[in-house]
Amino acid sequence: MEKKRNDYYAKKREEEKKQEDLAKIKEREELYKRLREQEKEQKIKDVLKKNEKLLESRKGELITKINSTDAKVQRAQRHFKAQMDAKKNIERLKSQDRLENVERIRQIQEYQRQQLLERIEKDNQRAIMIRQEQENIIAMRQKIRRDMDAQKEKLLKDFYARQKRQKVKFFILTQILIF
Repeated sequence: MEKKRNDYYAKKREEEKKQEDLAKIKEREELYKRLREQEKEQKIKDVLKKNEKLLESRKGELITKINSTDAKVQRAQRHFKAQMDAKKNIERLKSQDRLENVERIRQIQEYQRQQLLERIEKDNQRAIMIRQEQENIIAMRQKIRRDMDAQKEKLLKDFYARQKRQKVKFFILTQILIF
């Protein structure tokens, strides 16, 4: 009888020890899972920060390019205005010279007319080029904005999809561990 009782208590202690061991193993597994989840979240945060820095860097480069192009356009416009002012001054001088010497004015006008045609042609070409550059800049800005919006949306979709998958995996693992 004593032996049965001792056997019974020994089995009971052994069973309790197994239960404690299982509880410890479960606790370790849960701790390990939490650590893995924290690592994954940290990796996601790091990737997002890296992408934000990259986008900021690209944005800065594009802004620098746009500012440079704007400066070129302004210089071209100032040059064009200076040429137009110079042309007005020349016309004023022509009027004065016309009064002094008709023949000399006719020769000068013919010469200036040729130069003026060339200048106008160059100015027209410059104006077309400036207009094209402005349209290209506007198109580039719009494309950059669309690309940045698309990248941002893709990053957010990927992030939420990963989170959803992780939640589903965690739920499945907890269900498996429960059973």
